[in-house]
Amino acid sequence: MNTIGNIQIDIPTAPELIQDMLITTGTSLSVRNMCRAGALIGVRESAIRVALNRLLEQRKITSKTRGFYAMSTSGTALSRVIDDWQHETERTVPWDGTWLGVQDAAVLRSDKTAWRHHRLALTLCGFRQLQTGLYIRPNNLAGTVEEIRQRLHELGLSAESMLFRLDSLDQARQQQALSLWKVESLGSEYRQIQKALKDSSRNFKKSDLDNTVRESLLLGRAVIRRLVRDPLLPEEIVPVSVRQTLTDEMIAYHETARTYWNQWLEM
Repeated sequence: MNTIGNIQIDIPTAPELIQDMLITTGTSLSVRNMCRAGALIGVRESAIRVALNRLLEQRKITSKTRGFYAMSTSGTALSRVIDDWQHETERTVPWDGTWLGVQDAAVLRSDKTAWRHHRLALTLCGFRQLQTGLYIRPNNLAGTVEEIRQRLHELGLSAESMLFRLDSLDQARQQQALSLWKVESLGSEYRQIQKALKDSSRNFKKSDLDNTVRESLLLGRAVIRRLVRDPLLPEEIVPVSVRQTLTDEMIAYHETARTYWNQWLEM
């Protein structure tokens, strides 16, 4: 595992790199530039070309011009979540003190892929395990319970699970529920990420273009994935400003990095 400014980053696979680039730039890109980006992080050209064909078959990307690719407008729910990372805070409403619960005792663990998707859906929507087979989160997500249920299923939640609203918890379980999210460490982590973004941005002018593109790709990817996994907790549990400040910092970093990306893509 590599780090940038003490932030852990991982090297994306070829399909991940292609989708990250298309989402980040918001436009179509040539095979040549995708292969150039792969070379910066150690992903082989052959892997890029194989991944492009598979993503086309899966209809996750499109190609209207030979040799150029773009994200599909009917992409997966996960790709839409990542693409919309700047607007995550808009998915919340004031908390009324109730909870959302997911009971998944009937979900088979033997299908590893389905189980992984099920758990990812819970994570992306901020659920934490209160007890075996029961995951909860504050009921402060925008939309009706049915709309939230549909979103969870689109993200991979098993059809064998049940989503419902909890109107009350006894005092002991209420305190247990409130402690499921490590609020203090969350604030510390976000401040550390902000510092890494500031330091990286300041170094852009000192570094050559290839290094700037590589670092902004890997660090930006790590931060965006952290933001889309933010549990979107209500103000009563963690100050909303903690998340919003990091989001604003990442938006500024993203805009600055795009200037260098545009220069690099035109080379």
